[in-house]
Amino acid sequence: MTNKTDIFDRKTILAIRRTRSLQNVSRELSLNIDYNTKTHIKKAKLTDDTDLLASEYRRSLDLDIEKQRKFSDAYKMFRYLRDVLEELNVLVFQFSMPVEDARGFSLADETPNIIVINSKDSIEARLFTLMHEFGHIILGETIIDLPDESLSARSNIEAWCNDFSSAFLLPKEVSIELFNKNKNTLTETDTLNTLSKRYKVSKAVLLVKMVNLRYISRENFESVLARYAPRDEKAEKRENPAIRLASDQKYLNEIGNKFVSFVANNFDKELITYNDAISFLSIKSRNFDKVLARARK
Repeated sequence: MTNKTDIFDRKTILAIRRTRSLQNVSRELSLNIDYNTKTHIKKAKLTDDTDLLASEYRRSLDLDIEKQRKFSDAYKMFRYLRDVLEELNVLVFQFSMPVEDARGFSLADETPNIIVINSKDSIEARLFTLMHEFGHIILGETIIDLPDESLSARSNIEAWCNDFSSAFLLPKEVSIELFNKNKNTLTETDTLNTLSKRYKVSKAVLLVKMVNLRYISRENFESVLARYAPRDEKAEKRENPAIRLASDQKYLNEIGNKFVSFVANNFDKELITYNDAISFLSIKSRNFDKVLARARK
């Protein structure tokens, strides 16, 4: 990972340090219960075809296009992918950082491997970042970056991870079928809104697919993308826009079930004290039972 912490905002630096700490604690707690945190994934190389690899991972993560359409919203799809990745021992955290600093980062140099998503991003952007960072994990890369859904990429590795994420979220054959069906209205707002909602991908991902598959020109891409200026959604405060999240659910949205399960298993086996558990989780005592109960479900 880059050592240039002086270029990052204080919140980003704290998120990086917290993630390293949680990684170390996870490893110690897993050793206590004889749990192997090695990541159960097929590694990749930059020479691997991203379309083929993404297709393999969609199968291994049990995500077909029908299941993808049936998720009621992008939040449900994010939770599903987060859960299946955590089953493979890739822990997924969501922390608030300035978006201009980082949309996410990954730690693949030690176990358990960890992906961190910027909770200030829109949920569609977070889905893209999740699979972009998973691309770094399967490449064995530890990196802080700005995953970019657009046509730009700062390196071959970034371009590869962008392509992998895009291919995973919307496979090439599905894209071609959709674009052919909507050929006359491809870049109209209604079409983009419908496809984005149905497949839980951002409009930027759709537009990049259209350029790469030569359905629209780069000039057209730039023109249409300009209609959708980035928004500061403060998304971490609206995981469900209809209700205010309970503090225990908000915590699990941030940390995920896997880390909490490490703490719960150690606590249940009396390998750590109540105070240890509270300290590892960094929660108030009144939320302890609720957090553990939700994570055990």
